[in-house]
Amino acid sequence: MRNAELSTRLRGKSKGSQKSRKKENLSGLDQRTSRYAKLFGVMHEPFIDKTALLAPRPKVDSTNPGRYQSDLSKIQGVTAELYEMLPEDMHDELQSSTHFQSQVSAQLKTISFMLLRY
Repeated sequence: MRNAELSTRLRGKSKGSQKSRKKENLSGLDQRTSRYAKLFGVMHEPFIDKTALLAPRPKVDSTNPGRYQSDLSKIQGVTAELYEMLPEDMHDELQSSTHFQSQVSAQLKTISFMLLRY
């Protein structure tokens, strides 16, 4: 029984150390992007159209009920939500960085997979 417990603990430690090494390789901005993307996916919208990223801030409020009337208004609503949720210093990244877009998309894909799995 003790060997099985030890084996389980060692496996758990190796996974944790791999995660911490992976985190060390990320830049500060990448870590922030990852954290906010996860937050957005859990608290706001886990499934978004990629066109909601790399877009200027729309002139609509994310809480406007009219945001669900058309495909365009749905995308604008999600984009507005992103701008409202992200700190202002990350707005330029949201509007112009393809790296930011791919990071957010990857995190949201992970979140949506987890939500569908459980």
